[in-house]
Amino acid sequence: MRSFFTLLGLLLFSLGAIGQTYTFAVKRAADAAPVSYAHIQIGNSLQGVVTNLEGMGTLTVSSKYSDDEIKVSFMGYEVKILQIRQLKRDQINEVLLEENDIELSGVSVVDIGISPSDFYLKTMEMVDKTFYTKSYTGLASYSEQVIEDGEPTFAYEMEILYDAQGFRKATGKNQYTNNDDVYFKQLINVDGEQKYSYAKVGELVGFDFPYGPPDQIHDAFITEFLSKKSWFERLTLHNPEVKVISNWRFEDLLENEGEKFVKLASRGSKSEIVYLINIDTYHVNAIEAKILKASSSHRNIMGYYHHGEIDIRIDYFVVDGLSYVKQVEISELKRIGNSPELGTKRVAVKLVFHEHTNEKPDKKKKVDIDFIDDVVMKKGN
Repeated sequence: MRSFFTLLGLLLFSLGAIGQTYTFAVKRAADAAPVSYAHIQIGNSLQGVVTNLEGMGTLTVSSKYSDDEIKVSFMGYEVKILQIRQLKRDQINEVLLEENDIELSGVSVVDIGISPSDFYLKTMEMVDKTFYTKSYTGLASYSEQVIEDGEPTFAYEMEILYDAQGFRKATGKNQYTNNDDVYFKQLINVDGEQKYSYAKVGELVGFDFPYGPPDQIHDAFITEFLSKKSWFERLTLHNPEVKVISNWRFEDLLENEGEKFVKLASRGSKSEIVYLINIDTYHVNAIEAKILKASSSHRNIMGYYHHGEIDIRIDYFVVDGLSYVKQVEISELKRIGNSPELGTKRVAVKLVFHEHTNEKPDKKKKVDIDFIDDVVMKKGN
């Protein structure tokens, strides 16, 4: 009996050390509309999440933060402070954000004392000073949702260990080279199966694979996600097109927690990119872009599927003066051949960092191109 209570005590202690998980629904106080991309952060720590399009966010809080507070914030709204001890574990914690009394939208750009082009160049010069540049390992969640021919067909979510090289410049490297690695920890859920794969699409359009069709039944989009994330950060932060700056413009001014941010945008017929940047410190709060693929950019008929039209967004948190990636979302539309009647496939992926860690990755659990077939479809076994 004594050993039973000892075991029970150890179990309760371990559960407390792991922490408690809380779910939040962030809404506008005026009309209860969901607030997408609101930041939910533990004090001044690296732990936090960003709400999804429905304003929902889930955060696991370890016991060492039990006496701390949660900050919920979004541009143009007053910051909401919540005491962790007062949060509810067994139901959704609704957070209502009040709009700021200070309305900066539409203010003349001369108020920040610099032109959009010069501001963009200054921000690029400050990247090395404002971003965390060393390699790091983070605990994160990753999810994929697949819609084929307009119907949801496949989805899964997992916990991972993300081994990143930080914000190092990729001088002399191919822009599509992936520097990051992902290691599987736990499958949270999986539903359905993919209708199309790279091999299946090749069969449908009559493409002759030079080395034979790939043998994967399902596409492992996490491998594409890794390369596209690295490519996007190089494109926007490490090796930007600073020579083409004449079309940059300020589109909005916002205020949050006494800090002022400007929305800096460049929009064209085939692509658009928007930065949200702190006016005083040049910290990049978020980057989002839309990139359309012209038919002339594809070398063969499989190019429409392999390189689709992309929407991408990366959010950052600033801790002790340095920016860390907190959330990445990529939505890619793939077409089967040159005609949409042949079929389409949209893949929406989301990566959310929860905290940095010193945990060493298990090399045997590295995610590779066979990951969907070998792990996800076998329910993580």
